[in-house]
Amino acid sequence: MKLSTLLWSVRLLRKQNQLALSTLQTLQVFSVRVVMKSCDKILKLGDINKGHSCLFITHLLKDKKVPLYGTGKNTRDWLYVLDHCTAIDRVIHHGKIGEIYNIGGTKKITNLQLTYLLLKLLDKHKSRIGFVADRPEHDLRYSICCKKIKKIGWQPQYDFAAALKDTVEWFKENSNN
Repeated sequence: MKLSTLLWSVRLLRKQNQLALSTLQTLQVFSVRVVMKSCDKILKLGDINKGHSCLFITHLLKDKKVPLYGTGKNTRDWLYVLDHCTAIDRVIHHGKIGEIYNIGGTKKITNLQLTYLLLKLLDKHKSRIGFVADRPEHDLRYSICCKKIKKIGWQPQYDFAAALKDTVEWFKENSNN
């Protein structure tokens, strides 16, 4: 019986790292072909009211304040969803079985910078920012090393500013104000 290749998507963050590695080892014991991927923040369409950028866009469209944690200086590495899809395809077709590939963008910005970009795109004033208490143990910076996926020929193709503008336009056209 031929086993199909699985793409096991696991975010390899602090608490989940051990689970991901033990899952990978378990699947290999049973001869399941596994390639794993991990990524940071994805700029995506359709997740209305979920995720930082999506929540902020929908709030701003309704002229609500956006809840920005702490000082907003938490840094994230953003990747457009279509780049994420091409990375997954590259890993499936060119990745080495049993390897873990980190997928990252090239746009590391603070949450405050992202919020200012969204305010500008939606022609809103900075008074729409509502600073809220930071979460306990909230990571100041997410960052991953993407050298391995670049070795199999992948890199992001979409410009972050253009992708953010397209995302905002999608929400303008598709969300119920």
